[in-house]
Amino acid sequence: MAREERWSRSIAVGSRESIENIQTKLGVKAIHRKIHETQDSFELWEDKSPYTVAFGTENEKLRQENTYNWDSF
Repeated sequence: MAREERWSRSIAVGSRESIENIQTKLGVKAIHRKIHETQDSFELWEDKSPYTVAFGTENEKLRQENTYNWDSF
């Protein structure tokens, strides 16, 4: 039995109607999720934008404040 990638990369797999139903039930959580048509079904995918886009500047501040030199101890 081979592993099917679509089950790992997708939030949902099925007919267009079932995917749209799931998208509706997710409400605002599904705003940036996209429906992709494959050979035999449809898949609901999450946008793959990197987290650094949303948290880059905030994480930079955290890193600077939480840096310790090991040689100091």
